[in-house]
Amino acid sequence: MKNQFTKDEIEANLACELDSHDIVRLVDPELRHVCFADGTSNGAYACSGILGHSDRCENCCSLRALETKGKAFKLDLANGMTYWVYSRYVTVEGKPRVIETVDNVTNSILFESANADEIGKIIEKYNHLVINDALTNVYNRRFLDYDFLPSFRFCTDKNLIVNVAMIDVDGFKSVNDTYGHQAGDAVLKKVAKYWKKYFNSRVVGADRVVCRYGGDEFVIITCGEKAEDFAEELKKRAGGMPTHVIYGKTEIKFSITYGLASGVAGKENSSLANLIHQADEAFYAAKGER
Repeated sequence: MKNQFTKDEIEANLACELDSHDIVRLVDPELRHVCFADGTSNGAYACSGILGHSDRCENCCSLRALETKGKAFKLDLANGMTYWVYSRYVTVEGKPRVIETVDNVTNSILFESANADEIGKIIEKYNHLVINDALTNVYNRRFLDYDFLPSFRFCTDKNLIVNVAMIDVDGFKSVNDTYGHQAGDAVLKKVAKYWKKYFNSRVVGADRVVCRYGGDEFVIITCGEKAEDFAEELKKRAGGMPTHVIYGKTEIKFSITYGLASGVAGKENSSLANLIHQADEAFYAAKGER
């Protein structure tokens, strides 16, 4: 599918799309502006005019399309209506943009249940399955790579500090080798449950989340909190973490090592990827000291 357009081509494409959709817009998801084909913007919020959101949507599919240089979709419930939003990455005269189509599907979408409340429940259940780790019930890597992007962009807009901790279970491979993978799963569940108890908030600009990064690695992220306060809390929580799990009749002892990184979102080397990388390097330094 064509994704590189000139000014004239994008105007023709948008006009064609408008024949099939309720709303068609060219947007800049980073600035949250509706754009014109010539690359200028009217400065209007991309979301507030349709879905009523004055800030970034937590599940902004246009931002995901921009970041991945691909496509993204979502169902959105707003003002008692159900909207289908489709976003596609394009370039216009070399500038990155997203074509966004929005359709009101309230009266055309079909569900087996006649209860309108079931629509929200189905969407909520699906979203939970997609962005949560099935084993530990904390967020998964997909959440970190895609769904957390709007929250991070909000922090960038407001110049908020983002803190990252990389946590690793020490000697996890030996637990699996000695007691079996189910025992290892029990350790991961114990660790995840403990940290989720203290880091489990999706308030915009004040997020506190735990993600399973891969294997026995977890990432904790907080927004809008001083770096020294985050470091102090991690130290306190790590000191109070249970260090054993009972599997069958066996007591399995374990410990963790963590590394920290903090920065004003989007400034200098403070992209989310860089902060995770910095926390990972701090973790390996701490591991070496041990």
